[in-house]
Formats: sequence, C-alpha cells, structure tokens
Amino acid sequence: MRLEKEWVVPEPDLALVNEMARGLGVSEALGKLLVGRGFRSPREALAFLDTSLDRLSNPFLLNEMVNAVGRVRLARRRGETVFIAGDRDVDGVTSTALLVNLMKLFGINCRWRVPLPEDGYGLSVRAVEAAAAAGAKLLIAVDCGIRDFAGAERAEKLGLDLIILDHHEPAEKLPRAWAVVDPKRGDSRYPFSELSACGLAFKFAQALLLSEDEEFYGKEIVVFDFETSGFQPSRAQIIEMGAVKTLNGNVLEEFSSFVECPSPLDPSCTEVHGIRDEDLRGAPPLEEVLPRFLEFVGDAILVAHNAPFDIKFLNSALKECGLPRLKNPVWDTLRMARTHFPAMGHSLENMAEELGLKLDQAHRAVDDARATFELLKRIVVRRNAKLLAFLGEHLDLVALSTVADVVPLVDENRVLVKKGLEKLSSSRRPGIVALRTALLRRGSDPTAKDVSWSFAPLINAAGRMGRAALAVNLLLTRNEREASEIVAKLTALNTERKERVKTNMEAVIAELEETFDPERDMAVVVCVRDIEHGVTGIVANRLLHDLGRPVAVLIEDERGIARGTTRSIEGFDITVALKRLEHLLLKWGGHSGAAGLSLRMENLEAFRQGLNELVAREIPPERLRPRLRIDAELQPDEINDRLVKELELVEPTGHGNERPVFCIRSARVGEIRRMGDQEQHLKVTVESRNGPLEFVAWNVDDALVPYPGEEIDVAFGLERNEWRGLERIQCLVEDIKRRGRV
Repeated sequence: MRLEKEWVVPEPDLALVNEMARGLGVSEALGKLLVGRGFRSPREALAFLDTSLDRLSNPFLLNEMVNAVGRVRLARRRGETVFIAGDRDVDGVTSTALLVNLMKLFGINCRWRVPLPEDGYGLSVRAVEAAAAAGAKLLIAVDCGIRDFAGAERAEKLGLDLIILDHHEPAEKLPRAWAVVDPKRGDSRYPFSELSACGLAFKFAQALLLSEDEEFYGKEIVVFDFETSGFQPSRAQIIEMGAVKTLNGNVLEEFSSFVECPSPLDPSCTEVHGIRDEDLRGAPPLEEVLPRFLEFVGDAILVAHNAPFDIKFLNSALKECGLPRLKNPVWDTLRMARTHFPAMGHSLENMAEELGLKLDQAHRAVDDARATFELLKRIVVRRNAKLLAFLGEHLDLVALSTVADVVPLVDENRVLVKKGLEKLSSSRRPGIVALRTALLRRGSDPTAKDVSWSFAPLINAAGRMGRAALAVNLLLTRNEREASEIVAKLTALNTERKERVKTNMEAVIAELEETFDPERDMAVVVCVRDIEHGVTGIVANRLLHDLGRPVAVLIEDERGIARGTTRSIEGFDITVALKRLEHLLLKWGGHSGAAGLSLRMENLEAFRQGLNELVAREIPPERLRPRLRIDAELQPDEINDRLVKELELVEPTGHGNERPVFCIRSARVGEIRRMGDQEQHLKVTVESRNGPLEFVAWNVDDALVPYPGEEIDVAFGLERNEWRGLERIQCLVEDIKRRGRV
C-alpha cells in the first residue's frame, strides 16, 4: 500500500544563493541546497559544515554527571565490581561495549548483561538480580532505566547503587538512583538533547577521564584579565578587571568592572583595548574594586594569558592599596599553549582565530577572560593522553549507534558521526574489521548509508533474534577468528530476519487492508498476531515511508497484551501523544520520532481513536500524505563531478540532516532497461549537454515506469558508482512524475 508523494520544492533567494556560493567557494547548486535548508549566511553554513571535535560541549554540563563520576571513582578505590546493564539494539550493545572497555581501562572488575527475549524492555528486575548475584555494588544502566521504576526499586532493595545513563524521555518523576544522567531531563542544562545512548556513554567516558586530571577536576579556577593605562606597572595602572570563576569546565559566575583612572589614557593603549577616558568617568576607585576582586577570587587557582604581565600589575595594585600579595597558584596559558600548540601563533587573538574560540571584543577584560577559559579547556583535553586515546578509539561505536538509533544528525551528533566514520574506516577492532570485510568492497570507506543499510541491520539481527550478547561479544573480542565467526553467525541470523520481515510485512499489509482507510484514518494503528517482535521497527519504518503519517505496529500475545513500536512524522511528537494516552497504556517510552508501548487488547480501539484524534487536531490533512522534501531544482548540466564532490561536505546524512534530494523537470527519457531477477528495478537515461545521465530506481512501481521519449519530472539523490574499475555519477531515483508522451 503506497500513496502518491507530494513534492516540497523550495524557491530560493537567488541573491542569497550567489552570496553563499561566492562566500564558501562552492557551486550554485550547493548554494541552493544550503539556502533551501535554512542557512542565511555563509558564516552560518560554515558553522554547520565544521565538524571539529572541539565543538563538543563540556560533559559536566549534564545534570548529576559529577555524582556519576564520583561513584565510579569510589568503586575503583574500594575494589568493587561494577555491573553494566544495556539494551539489545545497536545503541544498547555499542554503549555496553564502550562502558565495559572504560571500566577495564580504570582497572575495575566489570560484568555486563543485555536483555534476553523473556526480559522485556528496559532495566528489568532480572537484570538487577543478575547484578546482585554477580556481587556488584554498583549497577550502571545504559540506554534504559529512565522509566524503569520497578528495576530501580529492586536495585535499592538489594543494596545496589544505581547510575542511569539514558537518552529517552523521562517521566515527570525520576527513578531513585545515585545519579540520573539524561540530556532530556526537564531541568537539563546541557545544550543538546538528542545524543544516542552510546553518545551519552562517550560523554560519561569524557567526564570520567577528565576527572583523572587532579590539577583541574574539582578545583575552582578563576580565569582573569586586566586592561591597563600603559605597559609598565610603575607608570600605569589597571583600568578594567574581568574574570570568570569556573569548576570542572563550567562557568559559575563572572566579575567585571572599570577602575577609576586619575590621569588621561595613553592613546596607544586606547588603540589596543578601545577604552576611552569617557568610559571611566564615574568608575569606582581601585581601593573599592580590588577588595571585591579578591573576594571573588578567594583561594582559587588563577589563570591568565601571559600571566606574568597581569600578575605584575596585580601585585603593584595590592601594594598601592596596602594589601598582601596573593599566594594562589598561577597558571599561564601562554606558556601552556606553546607546549601543547607549538605550531600556532600564541597571542590570544591568534589562538582564538585558529582554534575557533569565541572572542566578542578582543582586548576587553571579561571577553579576554572568557576566551582564555576556552583555551584552557582545550589545553586540559590536549594534555590528557589517556582521554584522547580512549575517546579516539571508541568513536566508531558512537557512529554506529548514532546512525542506527535514528537520532538527528545535527550539532554534536554530526561531529561524532563524521569523526566516527573516519574511525570506522581505520579501526583495528577485530569486530569492526570483520564487519568491514563482510559488508564493504575492498578499499571503500564506510558511509552513514552503509551503517544504516548494512552494519546496523547485521548487528541488530542478534537482538532481534534473541541473541544480543553475540553483538556485544563481537565488539569486545580481541580475537580475529572469533570476530569472523560471530559475523558469520550474524549474517545467518540477518538472512533469517529478512525472511521473517517479508512474511511479517505481508501479514501487516493484509491486516491494513482490512482496518486502514487513508481517507478516514489520520494515523496508522495495526495489530497482528504471530509475528516476531524484533522486526516491528522495520515494518513501522516502511509504513511511515509509504503512508506518510504516524504509525503504530503492535503484536498481540496469548495473554491479550499488545506490544510494539511507533514511528512519527516531522512536527508530531509521538511521546507527547503517548503521554496524553497513557491512561490506556501499560508502559511506554522513547523519542519524539520513535517509541515503544504496550497495552491491553480491550484498550486497542480507544488507543486507535485517541491517536487519530490527536493527529487530526495537530496536523493539517494535506500533510498526512508522504512528502518528499526536495533540496533544489537543478538543470541537467548542473549534475557533475564538482557537485558530487561538494556533497561530501554535507555528510554525514541521515535523520535530521537528510541525504540531499534534487529534482529536474521535463527531462526527456532516452533508453529504458529493466534489471533484477524479477525485473523490479529500472535504469533510465536522460540527455544533457554533458552526456547521458543515468537514473536508477529500485523496486519501482509499474505505474511510474515511463516510455522512451516521454518527459518526466524526477527526484533523485546523487552518488558515485564504481563498476569494473570505472567511476560514474549515478542518480538514485526517489520519485518520478510522468508528464506523458511529447
């Protein structure tokens, strides 16, 4: 069952397209794409295209991260066993493997478990009891736990301290635990809420490894800067003080004040910092400002860029006011930068530019203090060899999880996947090597599409067939033969899964034809018996793609309980809907675009009706059909090697940063050729001034197949296709609209 797609084609501002193309040095075609995706300036687009790891936010911004880090450090001191309880999907098994390796790095005895089919979903009581039986004192639940109150209560009764590392939507009340780390908490301060569970485990590893820097972790640090009326303390004085007080990389508070200056400012100094005599009129005297600054500093570590200069002025000011010299430790980021960034220019302005540090007003005290603090954070990471090595080695797992869990590929996720794919290409982890060997052509580098279409289904096959531990072992093993054997088993499981998907899809379609009316139903709710739970997500994704409206696929068991999964369209948060309908549900949880649920069969029709009413209330009917978002309309001549190369800048693509889709209109069809054992695929050529363009359509509907000489509008993605050593541009058809014979 498939509905005709509505094309959504932007009408770009051509002046902005030209500005974008010139400002970034790219083709107008890519300029159209960037403008079509909402970027309003080259600078804004450049920020999106930047995928430096330095863009990752401080992990200690996550609520209760300090509690979680402290408890693991305590476990190490006490020699306790730590138990990791993960989930069965790619996100769950990768985050479990990452945390097991992290505990090993810390010298902590670690046991782990991922769910068996009989466990159900989430942090089960069985998993908690397994942790207690293993002699653990600390249980870390990853990719689960945020709504698992029974599991948390059982842990408390058994005397287990519980850390929850979860990325799902929480309930109004959080489970009782030592630490609940979830970027979706209602009180979260973390600037990005869409991390995968393995991405969150990566942030936890980052925090735990930063805590090994005893000079930095847990210490109050005041980063300061002074602006002065001259360059020699004997002939000049401080005219502006700025400082930021920090702890674990977070700003606690700021200090900023002008200082009265009795004599006119040296014009050469004004030229440097921009402070004029009139700015200082009415400013408090040094005798008033300095004690406030000292109170702000307390016994914190002092940090400045070119600290000897500022300390000389500080000591001179203290002497002038009859105050003793400070005994605080002093760090100089200029000296530190010369050690850790030897190839750069080391003035604060140069380092801010080269490292992309935010510097609002150079040579103003509080702005320079903020920039120096950002530089200090970079230095703290750079000098932590253990942190750099561990995080670098595990980016491949983060990339797998982030793409597979269909979280938006924007912000931090975009950075993690971009760098993670690079690691996936070079990783020596035996399990990853075995996956690459089985799934990729020799010499090719994995893409986000490869992860989504090849790696993730193979890894997920283990959990979907009730053997999730097999996937964890694949990622943990150091034995190449064992890794190859596991991949062979997963391949067999995946083949079996594909057969089941086909059978299950047929059962769902048969039920749909009985219960679903596209004119009446705003949402798709289908419930069947005798199909496997492990493939409901795949079936739901296909229905969402074909029908373009929220979907729930449920399976009824022998006890009259229906369990399954949901998928939703843009603009309709399925978790908000499930919360409103939770009086009909036994359990639910998930993300805005995908969630799991269970209910009693007697509530099925009420749930169907309720979901339909919510969708009808919030989504206009014209949006409840499959929509194909087109990034830009092109002329055939714009489809060339340059554009295909430029599209690599937009990678990685996936949910939230969709693979670019273009369209051309009134294209004249040349040759047509059927492909596949059942002639289900199609190859079409279209003429252009650069020669014939090749369009390939997979599993094409017969109604969309044009005739030679016919004009068509065609929507497509672009990629390079290599065959027998020859590379050519290939257009992958998303949709065809036939205009008829000419």
